[in-house]
Amino acid sequence: GDLFENLAYREPLPPGDEANPDIGPGGTLRPHVVVLRASGEVFCAGAHLGEMRASGEGDLDQNIQEALAMGAMFRAVRNCPAPVVARVQGPAYGGGVGLVAACDVVVAGLDARFSFSEIRLGLVPGVISPLVIGRIGPASARRLFLTGEKIGVEEAHRLGLVDRVAGSGRLDTEVEGVVGQLLQGGPAALGRVKSLVEGVLSLGVDRSA
Repeated sequence: GDLFENLAYREPLPPGDEANPDIGPGGTLRPHVVVLRASGEVFCAGAHLGEMRASGEGDLDQNIQEALAMGAMFRAVRNCPAPVVARVQGPAYGGGVGLVAACDVVVAGLDARFSFSEIRLGLVPGVISPLVIGRIGPASARRLFLTGEKIGVEEAHRLGLVDRVAGSGRLDTEVEGVVGQLLQGGPAALGRVKSLVEGVLSLGVDRSA
C-alpha cells in the first residue's frame, strides 16, 4: 500500500524516457506501467486463516482499524495513476481476489484459481466487495460470495474478473504484450484516463456529461 501511495505523489515519466533511473525506490518520477506479480505457485492467498478466525472473535475497534488499513491498500492500487497490470500465475483467494480486482488489467495463466473463502469461516468479504462487484456485477458476486466456490481462469474471464487468459507457457508473453500496448500511451494521459473513469462512475451519466 505504501509503495502505491508513494507513486501517486510522483510526477509522470517524460514520454520516451522509460529507462530513467528516477522511477525506482526513493525516486521522484512514477513508472509508465506497474506489473503486480508474485513468486511461487500462489498469487495471493489472502489473510492467514487463523488470523481471519481470530478477527471474527476479536475486538471491534481493532477489526475496524484492520479493515480500514486493508481498504486503503486496495484503494492505493486502484487509484495509482500508473496503470497496474496483474500477472496471476496461480490461486488468488479471499483478499487476494480483491487485489486482482483492484488492478487495471488482469492477465492470468491456466493455473489461476479464484475463491471468496471468507464465507467458509463465517466472515463476509466486505472490504473487497466494491472492487469485485465493479468487476463482475452484483449477481455473480452474490453467488460467489455466498458459495465460496473455486472458479477457474476461463470462468473468471467470462465473468470479467480476468481480462486476458494466457495459454500454457505464455503468461509472460501475454503480460509483455499488455505492457507494450500501455507503453504506447502518454504517461500523464494514462493517469488522467484512470481519473476520468473514476469520476464518471462517481458522478453518473447525468452529472458527468
